[in-house]
Amino acid sequence: MIKNFLITLILSFLISTSSFGFIHTINNLGKNVRWKNSSGNLNFFFNSNGCDAMLNTCTASTLNTIASNSAAEWSNNSNFNITVSLASSNPSSEVNNIYFSGNSSLFGSGVVAITQISYKENDSYILEADIIINSAFDFMTSSNKSKYLGNILSHEMGHMLGMAHGQVFRSTMFYSLTQGQYTLSDDDKSGVKNLYGLDTAAGSISGQIIGGNARVPIFGAHVQAISSTSGLIKTAVLSKSDGSFKLPNLPLDEIYYIYVGPTKLTTTTLPDFYRNIKSNFCNSSQSFRGSFFQTCNNSEKGEPQKIYLSSSRKNVDVGLVTIRCNLDVPVDYSISKDVSPYTINALDLNQKVSYAQTGYFTKSEASVNTEDEFNLDLSAYVVGRTDLYLEVRVISQSLYSQIVTQLKIKDGVNITTTFPEVRELDLTGVPYDLDLAPRLDVVGRVNLSQTMANNNFTLKVRPTKLSDYLLFVNNPTTYWTEEDFFPISSKFSDGLLFYLLVVNIVKSNGDGTFSRYSMPSPTNISDNSSCPDASRSYTNSGYYSSSGESGVIKSSTTNPIACGSIDSGQDGPGGNGPVSFAIGILLSYFLFRIYSNVMSVIPIANINRKS
Repeated sequence: MIKNFLITLILSFLISTSSFGFIHTINNLGKNVRWKNSSGNLNFFFNSNGCDAMLNTCTASTLNTIASNSAAEWSNNSNFNITVSLASSNPSSEVNNIYFSGNSSLFGSGVVAITQISYKENDSYILEADIIINSAFDFMTSSNKSKYLGNILSHEMGHMLGMAHGQVFRSTMFYSLTQGQYTLSDDDKSGVKNLYGLDTAAGSISGQIIGGNARVPIFGAHVQAISSTSGLIKTAVLSKSDGSFKLPNLPLDEIYYIYVGPTKLTTTTLPDFYRNIKSNFCNSSQSFRGSFFQTCNNSEKGEPQKIYLSSSRKNVDVGLVTIRCNLDVPVDYSISKDVSPYTINALDLNQKVSYAQTGYFTKSEASVNTEDEFNLDLSAYVVGRTDLYLEVRVISQSLYSQIVTQLKIKDGVNITTTFPEVRELDLTGVPYDLDLAPRLDVVGRVNLSQTMANNNFTLKVRPTKLSDYLLFVNNPTTYWTEEDFFPISSKFSDGLLFYLLVVNIVKSNGDGTFSRYSMPSPTNISDNSSCPDASRSYTNSGYYSSSGESGVIKSSTTNPIACGSIDSGQDGPGGNGPVSFAIGILLSYFLFRIYSNVMSVIPIANINRKS
């Protein structure tokens, strides 16, 4: 008889010169793979031998500092204390190791690191985790490079905690190596807190994703919560087999917009539980597209519903949310586009300001920089203080809409301010985040006047094709590519040139930061039960498999639990050309203990998938 059943799971990370929400590693029984306790010490021993030839600054102390910084990112956002110590001895069993290896059998083309996780199948608790780095790749020790070792180690430590690959733009667990991954995104933080039951004081948004006249539950839709204050994706999840979703760990006293799109990662980069995900629910078997959760009222088309969370509204159920086959914009905006400015009614009856709408450009408009123009009349808004600002955001990059926008705000005395401002640009004219990743989403702020008549604004959004922008910013010493701004653009780019325009009133905190000032009163949420879209929707569900008799997985079973990959766009060692979108390696060894204390090992054949 079988008493215990251990599994070794290998998750891979490919290199890319270059957005799934947080996904937990799920075993073949549908259980989350995680450490048994939600807190405590996780100690890693780092053997730095094997990288000397690859790094000019490949000293043990430098590498240990980089690894410790990555560990601190996860420690600071969980109840674990993850430490990294230098080790001179070879890796050993029952110890969490980090080490370099040139063993080509461990790595496929483009794979830069793997995480081996050993856990018991029956309870899915992790017993040991090893991070193995491919010594055949030229890693960097500078954080302003995509090949920065910290990007790789932060990603692999996420796997070590039970996180699978994601597709949220520039998150640490994004399946491709990109600039800035050494610091955790809000989605990464939400994922680890959710896995270990932390931050219960935060709020949540729940609902059910449906499609078709029969309101069929949609499995595996990618649901994101976007903050109206920061413009960032705060958390994202995949809908369950019954279409339900819950967006957890959302800060309170904030307004959120829900954005729903198809899952664009393949089954080779996801836990096998998601192998049945489909998206071809529109006419001619086309995929549904990304869209914002809005009401069914035609007069509010293109305006995302505002979902307000507070201490008295911590957990909001929005009801049915339909997937959509088209991008919706306001009707009057579409009619007036290129003819006359579109008037924004952002001031409600309670003297509160909060507005959002989708806008778009045709490719020809982007080619000749045809601007969208808006009138925003806030002359009836009582200011009463000197530290209030109109804040306007233009969000496109994090939605994978490949346009570069410029925002101009002209006030009532004809003073025009252009954003991004010069101080936000690097020497090549590219705006950037604190982690030095290039940023195209734009935010503009202008001080409100206490002379109310001066607060009548004209907003202009000017588009530029990404290809034209690259010609402008590139020079003989600096070379930007499409992948620097939109990692794995061939897979994730939307195809339409659209943006989300968000208008708020904020106050200066006196230290260069701003916070929301004008918070509108909560409104009733209207679901999509009367306007379902995607008429070809059909039912599917998560994939479960059994272990066979007595809990033993047979040697013929091929079950990639969370095998993932990164598209490198370049040759790996021994490769014969650019790697395809997904290359996964699953090396699974199934160990089981018999009552007589005799240990048997069942090797499972290596699986090298390409798609």
